[in-house]
Amino acid sequence: MLYLQSTTTKIRLIFDLFDSNVDGFLSQDELKNVIESAMKKSSMKMNKDLIEELSSNLVDEIVEKYRNKGVKDL
Repeated sequence: MLYLQSTTTKIRLIFDLFDSNVDGFLSQDELKNVIESAMKKSSMKMNKDLIEELSSNLVDEIVEKYRNKGVKDL
């Protein structure tokens, strides 16, 4: 049934699965879960420190991109 859904619907479902506190944003911890899940699914090996650094850098870049653009509490 999911196969028949639009790409947008599929992405929304996956986002909602990882947005554990249901605030409409992915926190750094939630983003780490996304990365860890993707690594596990693809059988890629990545150590915890690298995942931590990657998620931190992604969050920093997103916050910087949307700073002072009217988006509250990223």
